[in-house]
Amino acid sequence: MGILKKYKKNLLFRVIGYTGTAGVVRLLVGLVSQKAIAVFVGASGLALMANLRNLLEVLSSFSSLGTKNGLIAEAAATKDALSLKSLLNSIVSLFFGASILIALLLFWQQEWITSQLFFGESFGSLFLAILFAVPFMGLMVLIESILTGKKSFKAVSNLQLITASITAVFMIVLLWLYGLKGGICAILLRPIIGALLYFFYFINWYWLTLFNIISVRHEGSTEAIGTVQSMLTDRQIDNGFDCCKHTFGRDNSEPFI
Repeated sequence: MGILKKYKKNLLFRVIGYTGTAGVVRLLVGLVSQKAIAVFVGASGLALMANLRNLLEVLSSFSSLGTKNGLIAEAAATKDALSLKSLLNSIVSLFFGASILIALLLFWQQEWITSQLFFGESFGSLFLAILFAVPFMGLMVLIESILTGKKSFKAVSNLQLITASITAVFMIVLLWLYGLKGGICAILLRPIIGALLYFFYFINWYWLTLFNIISVRHEGSTEAIGTVQSMLTDRQIDNGFDCCKHTFGRDNSEPFI
């Protein structure tokens, strides 16, 4: 019981325990997805989809400009809503600018990249869907970094687990219906689904944080005003007694006769 109480009080142990459990569940979900890929499209399809996953990871790093660790540190350093808003404005502009450049590069070298990934010409139009998914990759990295910097570890783990579970369901269904093309669609849907989940959670979290900051400031202002009013009231009473003493030429504690 003593060890359990220490575990509950220690933030590091609780974070490691929760994220570790969520990581194990995500691993099991990933194994189910890999098994479905192997069953429906075989070893060759598994290799092609692995190549596509690696490409998406590289594009995700480029779209976020490799600033994930720095963004976590900056988000942890911000102490008020104004600083966080300024950070978001700067990073969002950079992320979407990088995403547009990457999309243009992919469109320009579409045939070469498709051949390097061993996809045939029939996958060319489907490969263009990556252009649409690139901005969502950057947005997902952005929001995840800010939430991690603000120590929302539980929320990040939950969102990752939900994203992995939904993607696994889409993967199995689309593989069963459309084969390899369905699996590719499921992989491209992952950053879109994850970005939308992160975005809606972050909007609620941001406005709740802003509301709490405003409430704390309002309570502090109310207390300060009350303190000033009490000080002014006491000072006005003292001034009244001094005026009475000066007018009647006696101490304010002496009774009238």
